[in-house]
Amino acid sequence: MSDNTSQSGFWTTMPGILTGIAGVLGGILAIVQVFKPQPLQPTTQVSPSGQERIIEVDSKSIAGTAFTNLEDKPVRIKFQAQGKWSIIPTNVDGDNLPKGLISANGSGEFAANPDKLCPGFALGALVVRTKQGECITSGANSNFDLTSGQTVYFSANDVKSLYEDNDGSIKVYLSNVN
Repeated sequence: MSDNTSQSGFWTTMPGILTGIAGVLGGILAIVQVFKPQPLQPTTQVSPSGQERIIEVDSKSIAGTAFTNLEDKPVRIKFQAQGKWSIIPTNVDGDNLPKGLISANGSGEFAANPDKLCPGFALGALVVRTKQGECITSGANSNFDLTSGQTVYFSANDVKSLYEDNDGSIKVYLSNVN
């Protein structure tokens, strides 16, 4: 004779239902973490006149490091970059490429490449861009003006699709010269 009583599986019990709900929620949270946009690096504020701020600019970040004038007046910012980074790895083919470590002044030989973050500026140079993407200055030493509330971004100038092979970062010393 056969027994016609039905057996309940684990998934039909309260612990099974709660386990299933937890699994679905965990999966949704994992998907959200993978696809949510990464936040920009924290914004550095302008210091009072004469005080220096230091930011670090990662060569792999196309978004760059943000810097904002939070004063209620325009300011002139002076910066000096120290250090070197690698924009083209040494194992890349091509004898005329600026491989290995280069300074924030970059290599001027590839300035005309239209695929760079800032065409017309040296490959590998430290560049300063507005929120709208306008490149306003580059190199290891320069200055620029910011209006009240304006944000700029410091980045390495590389071909837009090649940031993942960059290496290193540069420290940038900023001061308000007003």
